Amino acid sequence: MKTQIEPGKKVKELANVLTGKDNELFYNLSKLIFQKIKRIPVDENEKNIRWKRTAEQILQDGYVYQGKACTDLCVVAISILKVKDIKAEIVRVASKKRNALHNMIKINNKYYDVTTSVFYNKKSLEMNDWKILAAGRDAWDIGLKDIEDGKKDLKYLK
Repeated sequence: MKTQIEPGKKVKELANVLTGKDNELFYNLSKLIFQKIKRIPVDENEKNIRWKRTAEQILQDGYVYQGKACTDLCVVAISILKVKDIKAEIVRVASKKRNALHNMIKINNKYYDVTTSVFYNKKSLEMNDWKILAAGRDAWDIGLKDIEDGKKDLKYLK
């Protein structure tokens, strides 16, 4: 079964330069990803590619969409961590207070927001009004394959 996180050449290159231990490794991961992937304004193509690219394709394209990037960034992060033999998964969360759906990565019992470099534990997720909706290997594993798939989670914001 094809996954979004199967490491290719570009993913392996990034994994080879990623350094650090514990939390520092993850801060360096976000920094490295943002050095290699630019954020561009949303355009008409966003709906055609959201949740369809693999980590390798995202790195080859070299961009993500501002305000719509969390899933792609998590996919790239998880793929890089896979090369480093660090097991991580994507976690879909919702916040009524923020009126937001979002994705983070989970490593052991910590949740890491790749977009903001913030760590959460289960209690701090709840204190920050994040409710876990799904967790899995990659976005495809949690049912995000095209633009229509995200609409099912909107019910958590009401």
